Amino acid sequence: MEGTASYMNFPIALLWKIFTDVEETLERVINFVAYKQALKLQYGSIYERMDEACAFFGYYISAPDVHIDFAEEIIRRTPTSPYINVSINVIRDFYFDSKTDFEVACLLGFCAIKSIIGNKKYAKTNKAFILERMFGDQGIDHDTYEAMDIFNVRNAVAYVNWNGGKVTMKQVEEAVASGQLSVSHTEPVRIKKCNLRAWAVKQGFMPEYSNKSVEMRTLLSGRYQMDKMLYKLQTSWGLRLYSDHSRGFYVSFKLTLEDLVEISLNDKVKVKMKYLAEEKRKAKEYVYRRNRLA
Repeated sequence: MEGTASYMNFPIALLWKIFTDVEETLERVINFVAYKQALKLQYGSIYERMDEACAFFGYYISAPDVHIDFAEEIIRRTPTSPYINVSINVIRDFYFDSKTDFEVACLLGFCAIKSIIGNKKYAKTNKAFILERMFGDQGIDHDTYEAMDIFNVRNAVAYVNWNGGKVTMKQVEEAVASGQLSVSHTEPVRIKKCNLRAWAVKQGFMPEYSNKSVEMRTLLSGRYQMDKMLYKLQTSWGLRLYSDHSRGFYVSFKLTLEDLVEISLNDKVKVKMKYLAEEKRKAKEYVYRRNRLA
């Protein structure tokens, strides 16, 4: 991948299955950002603009029509997911080079914290919220496909690919034509979800249920592994984190550690002032009641 783009902006919900297949997950990301870029271009058909956008990100696709359909489904299925900016060099590194589960967890943790901070310079968060953002699927509209029991060829491809698989329109069409994939109607083609899943899993185009994400979430819910990941993010990913014996901690990729210390101190002063004001109010009410002035 050699293009002119520096960053990719995409919904973090696209990463929620990354432990199942890192390469396939990042292909979804690339496909999504390329399509969004294609929509900004003014000239040529959508397919020509898609090719140009892919070149911008240094990516090549062989079936732009399928990728366009899939990208449109992603947009429909992630209406409220927080967006994040990730360096294309990071995406390239994880796309081409094999990574350990811990390294993938660091990428996911990095993206989770970035999504929590959003457009702000810093945020106060905690380990539980980071874990939820890493493995939760907030912002995904599951009803789009779950409500569908019958697919045409294009939607069948999108369904398989969204659920961790990898299949092309040609493969689905050939399976339908040979009778390998059972259909309820041929003109137009109508494929039942149960038949589609059974065929895709049998042919190796789609994985059966994977509990890898569950395994990694359980592992990172322990204090040692979570602390290990946060330490790595601070030493290798540019994260600044500060906690001063309070609930949660402050995180930032833009501010210095000194900035976070100052923010923490100011917040403590504000909390103490609010507490003191409340105590004075209660004292005043008590004295008024005691003297029957209220």
